[in-house]
Amino acid sequence: MTIQQAAQQAIDVQDACNLSGVVASFHRVMGVLCEHTMATRDRNSHPIVTLFLLKLCELNGCGSTLHESYEAAEKACHELAQSSGDGHHHYEVVVSNIGHVYNGMDQGMAEMKYDSYVKLSAAGQGIAGYEHVTMLRDGDVAKDYVGGEQRLIDIESRME
Repeated sequence: MTIQQAAQQAIDVQDACNLSGVVASFHRVMGVLCEHTMATRDRNSHPIVTLFLLKLCELNGCGSTLHESYEAAEKACHELAQSSGDGHHHYEVVVSNIGHVYNGMDQGMAEMKYDSYVKLSAAGQGIAGYEHVTMLRDGDVAKDYVGGEQRLIDIESRME
């Protein structure tokens, strides 16, 4: 199973009604994530994991008010499922006063980390409040958030 197939599996299980089947699928997907994502912390908060966990909570009846987490994870999984899968790009997310908060090959995870730190920065919350957040792709700035403004750089056109 590729990482793209794992992302598609996370999307597909959102229609499931059998908790044990979702758990079995989650187990297979975690094996793939372990191959593609280096740090345990990054695996634990990966968008694929988020979709599976939210579905398990729904099937268990414990409910969830994590709609914002679901939407971000769903978007990242759709992007990952439809990606080329070349796996040759390296992503970094840097918060000015923290340092690297993500460093790996998973674009979906990088996007999710970037988006979450931008939200914290914009809201002035926690250690990331009002801080500069940058996402790099292969060492080039892909997205940049500075003091209330986001400068999106079209790296896709530069990469072709």
